[in-house]
Amino acid sequence: MPQRAFNPARIIDRPGLQFSYLGVIGIVVFLLLRSSFDFYMGISEALNKQEAAETALTTAARLGLQTDTVSVLALRFHEPALFRQLQHELPGTPSPQQVNRSDLPISGWDIGAGRKIEEPGLIAGPDNLFSQSGLFRIRLSNQGNIISFETGNDAQVVIGGRPDAPGLISLADSVFGYNLSNYLFTEEEKDREGRQRFTFERGFAGLGGPHKVTFNVSFPADNTEHFLLKQFSASFTAEKPVPLPGFGQFWQSTSIMLSVVFFALLILATSVRQIFRGRMEWKRSLFIFGSVTFAQYLWQVLYLTGTFYAFFDVSIIAIDQLSQLISASLYGLYAAFAYVAWESLARELKSGQIPVIDAVWRFDFMKHEVGAGILTGYGFAGFYFAILALSLYSFNLLLLPQDSLLEASREVVSSAPGLSIFLNSWLVSMIFVIAHVGLCYNIICFTTLGENLRMLLSMLIAALSIFVLLPPFSSDGSLLQTFIICLILSIPLVLAYRYFGIVSAIISWFVFFAGLRLLSLIIFDDIFYTWQTLFLIGVLIAPFALGLVSVLYGNKLSTVSSYVPAYEETIQKRLRSEKELAIAKESQFNLLPAKAPELPRLDVFGFFSPSYEVGGDFYDYQVLSDALGKPEKLALSIVDVSGKGMQAAFNAIFTSGLLLSRISTDSPAEVLTQINPTLCKKTDPHTFITCQVGYINLNDLTLELSNAGHCPPMLKRNGKCEYLSLPAPRFPLGFIPKVQYTNTQTRLEEGDLLLFYSDGLPEAQSPTGDRMDFERLRLYIETLDTGTKKSAAICEEIKRFILTFSNYELADDTTLICIKITA
Repeated sequence: MPQRAFNPARIIDRPGLQFSYLGVIGIVVFLLLRSSFDFYMGISEALNKQEAAETALTTAARLGLQTDTVSVLALRFHEPALFRQLQHELPGTPSPQQVNRSDLPISGWDIGAGRKIEEPGLIAGPDNLFSQSGLFRIRLSNQGNIISFETGNDAQVVIGGRPDAPGLISLADSVFGYNLSNYLFTEEEKDREGRQRFTFERGFAGLGGPHKVTFNVSFPADNTEHFLLKQFSASFTAEKPVPLPGFGQFWQSTSIMLSVVFFALLILATSVRQIFRGRMEWKRSLFIFGSVTFAQYLWQVLYLTGTFYAFFDVSIIAIDQLSQLISASLYGLYAAFAYVAWESLARELKSGQIPVIDAVWRFDFMKHEVGAGILTGYGFAGFYFAILALSLYSFNLLLLPQDSLLEASREVVSSAPGLSIFLNSWLVSMIFVIAHVGLCYNIICFTTLGENLRMLLSMLIAALSIFVLLPPFSSDGSLLQTFIICLILSIPLVLAYRYFGIVSAIISWFVFFAGLRLLSLIIFDDIFYTWQTLFLIGVLIAPFALGLVSVLYGNKLSTVSSYVPAYEETIQKRLRSEKELAIAKESQFNLLPAKAPELPRLDVFGFFSPSYEVGGDFYDYQVLSDALGKPEKLALSIVDVSGKGMQAAFNAIFTSGLLLSRISTDSPAEVLTQINPTLCKKTDPHTFITCQVGYINLNDLTLELSNAGHCPPMLKRNGKCEYLSLPAPRFPLGFIPKVQYTNTQTRLEEGDLLLFYSDGLPEAQSPTGDRMDFERLRLYIETLDTGTKKSAAICEEIKRFILTFSNYELADDTTLICIKITA
C-alpha cells in the first residue's frame, strides 16, 4: 500500500440535536410529496396474507377443487407497467393514490397452492415451484378481487354445460365476482392443444371494472357436455403494458456477480494483509462473524418459513436450513473481514471516530460523542428521504416496494415481518457502510489524491454499490435516472462518514432503509401486522431516544481512558524494542573509532559486523602522546563478549568504558588485571569476555601485547602468515576475580601486516555447514594480495569474502583491526 498522504481530521462530535431537526424537515418533504410517487399510497385496509390465502382457497373450492390438504404460498406482486398504462388510458392522469382507491389491481397477492414436495430439488422461485407441484394459482387485488386464476398440471376444474356466453357470464359472476352482462362476447378458434379462448370486452375505458375478461378452456376427449377451465384473467387496460426499462436478467446477474467479486477480492486482500501485519481484533471479528451469520440465517429462515417451507417435507427443510447456514456463514465471513480491514486502516489513519467505536464495543453508549453520532445519523436519514422524494418527483417516477434481493416486499410475507425488516436493514446498513463506504474511503486515503478527489471517488464507489448491489428503493425509471438518484444519495452518506463518523453513517442508512420498508406494513389493518409495525417503529425510535439521553446526560469520551487493542500494544512494544535497539546500536557504533588515525609508518583500519542488530564485539585504537604532545604510541584493544544481541552489547559497552579509563596510563597487562575484578562483580556469572590490549611504539615499532583468552593475532611477513604466540594466563575477563595478566613483545618490520580479530572470523560458516576454521583463515590471508593495498581495502576485501562465504548470515559477531607497517 502506498505511503499515505493524509492528514486525519477529528470527526465533528458536537450535539446532533440541531442537525436532527434538519432531518425532520427532510421527512416532512417526503411525506408531502409521497402521494405523487408512492406506489402504495391510497391503500389503507389491504387483505393480509392469511385473508388472501383463505380467499384463494374459497374460490378454488367453489370451482370444485379439493383444498383440505394443499399447501399455500402467498407472495406480493406489483405491476408498475400496468399503472403507467392506466395513467395513459384513463382521463386526468391519475396518481397512485387515486388508482389504489379505485381498486385497480396494480398490486396485490399472488397465491399458489399445491402438494408437498418430498424429494430434494432446486426451487428457483414461485414459477418453478408451481410448475412442479402446483394445483392452482390465483392473483388477488389488495381488496380481494380475483385478477387471474390458473390450474396446474395435476388439477382439473370441470364446469358443466357448454362454454357459451350465458354460462361464462354466470361463472364470472358467481365465482370471480364480475358482472359481464354489458360486455361484448368473442369466441376464438381452438389452438393446436385443443384449447379455446372466450373473451368479454368492454367498448370503453373507465374505472367500472376490467376492460377485458378471458376464459381459456379445454374439452374432454369423450366430448361430453362439460369443459375444463384452464385459465381466467381480468385485464384492466386496452393495450398490453409496456415492460419497464432496466437491466436484462443476464446483465443484471452479471453486474451483481462482478461487483460482488470486486468487493470480495478488495476486502480479502486488504484484510489478509492487515492480519499478516498483526493488526486484527480477533474478539471483535468473531463477534461480527457470529452475529451477522445468525442474523442472516434468521432472516432467511423467517422468510422461508412464511413461504416455501409450507411445500417441503421436514427432511428437505433440514437440508435446506443447513445450506442456509452455510451461505449465512459466508456472509458473516464477508462482514468480519470487512470490519478487520476497516478498523485496522482507521486506526492506522488515526481517525477521530475510533474512540466512538471503542465506546460502542464496550456498550458504553452513555457518552456524549456516541449520542451526537446517533442523532446526526437521524438528521442524515431525513436528508436521504428528502433527496429521494425530490428526485422521484422531479423525474416523475414511482417508489416501488423493494428489498435487497430484488423481490417485491419480501419481508412482508415473512413469518415475522417487523423482525425481518429490522434484520435486513441492520445487515445491509452495517455491511454496506463498513465495506463499501468506510473501507473504500480508508483505502483511498492512502493514495496521493487530494481530499476533494478522494471524496468524489468514494461517492462514486458508494453510488455504484447502491445502484448494483444494495438498492434501498426501486422505481420505474431508466438506468440513468436510477443511477443519478443513487449518486445524489451517496453524497450525504460519504459526508456523514467523513465528518461525523461511521456510527452516524450506519444509523442514517438503517433508518432510511427500514423506514422505506415500513411503508409496506402500514397498508394492512389487522392485529398481527399492527404489532409488527409497532415493533419496527420501536426499533426505529429506540436509537434516537438513546442518542438523546447520551447527548443530554452522557460524559465526554475524554473522561475515560482510551482503548488500545492487543495488536496495537504488541506493535507499540515492538516499536519500543526496535527504537531501543536502534539507540543501543547507535550508542555502540558511536563508541567505535570514528576514523582511523593518520600516523607515520602505520596504516590502520578496522570494522565491526554484528550478527544481529547489535553485538558483543568492540574494538578501539587511540594515539597516546608524550609529555610534549608528540604521538608516542598507538593503543589498541579488541573485545568479544560471550552471547549475542542486546545483553552482549551492553557488556561490550561497559567493558569499553573500563578500558578507556585505564588504557592511557597503564601497561596492557595492568589494564586487564585491574578491570577484571570489576567485570567479575558486574557481569552475569555465565558471561565471560575475551580481550586483547596492545601498544605499538611509534619509535621502534615494538608491539607490547596482553591477552585475556582472545584469538591470537596474525602476522603476515614476507608473504608468510603465522599466529603470534601469547603468554599465560589466558583466562577471559570476568571468569576468575584474581588473575595477573602478563605482557609479550614483538618487533614489527616494514611491510608487516598485523591482524587482530574476533572469533566470528574463523567460525564463519557456509550454508552447507562448512566452517572457515583457523588454518583456512591463515591460508586465505597468506594468499591475499596485501602488498599494494591499504588497510581499508584489505579490510573491505576480507569482509566481502566472509559475507559471501557465509551467504550474508554471520554465525557470530565479526570484528577486525588491520595494521600495515609502511615505509
